Amino acid sequence: MDTKISKALLLVMLSIVTFTSFAPASLATAQRTDQSSVGDKLGLPVYEWKDETVPTKGLIVALHGLTFYGSAFEDTAAHLSKQGYIVFAPDLRGFGRWRTEKEKFPSDEKTHYEQVIKDLKNLIECLHKDNPELKIFCLGESLGANLALFLMAAEPSQVLSGSILTGLAVKQTFYPEPRWLQDGFRCIFFPKKPFNLEPYSRRFLASDPAVTERYLNDPQIFRQLNYVDLIKSIVTDRRAIKVVPQIPQSQKILIIAGDSDQSFKPSVLPDFVKTLGSERTTVKVIPKKGHLILELQELDPQIADAMDTWLGNQTRADK
Repeated sequence: MDTKISKALLLVMLSIVTFTSFAPASLATAQRTDQSSVGDKLGLPVYEWKDETVPTKGLIVALHGLTFYGSAFEDTAAHLSKQGYIVFAPDLRGFGRWRTEKEKFPSDEKTHYEQVIKDLKNLIECLHKDNPELKIFCLGESLGANLALFLMAAEPSQVLSGSILTGLAVKQTFYPEPRWLQDGFRCIFFPKKPFNLEPYSRRFLASDPAVTERYLNDPQIFRQLNYVDLIKSIVTDRRAIKVVPQIPQSQKILIIAGDSDQSFKPSVLPDFVKTLGSERTTVKVIPKKGHLILELQELDPQIADAMDTWLGNQTRADK
């Protein structure tokens, strides 16, 4: 074989070997652990996402919405872990593995928001103790966003650096419908019977019908809430808004809302930001997006860019 041809073939082979040797690292995806070690330590069901190929910039505790579960943040958490953040997403009491793995996480299957807030405080404080050099942020959607307000106003605020809030429940949107009479009657006389969420989910949950269908067919989502649980969630949302004046100025906040949110009015956010403190709060309103924008769906590039930019500003060495 000609010497030049032999050398050329050798170079091609070396190039292939080099590419395949480094491809796994460069193409590596975030690894999800369905039960984090910190979850084992606290007796809580906690998912974790981490990309071992990038330096760690900080920690994020993701709080899911009503009826959801921690790993519903899959695409969002995977993206954030690739940016250098370790993401922890607990199943809130009454949902997820509190129902499906009761032998591991003993539960009465009911929602207990006071205990949920205690669980989250313990989780944040444990993460801080184990990682004192890293900043910790909350990421909450809908009910989870309001729970983050409690955490910023409570004891963990000294170790929290801020929160990203999507689908924040400030003021509910009301659309009077004939079915309200029927549902109202059942609420009064049968408060502990399951409430049919499907008609409301189809109309108010997401701007993308495919996301709504995914929600309605997801076996991990507990959709059989009764009126008592619904009222408890509404009361919790409203209580969270009232603790806003207690949030210290050290807390930085990014609010992301869809301009087509049919569940809660994005139009009230400018006035709400005044109560938070406009100097520490950034608001991004995303066109053509509904209430649910992070869970059970691919992360929108606009939302990814908003989160990456904000987190980058908070994790700079001089912050």
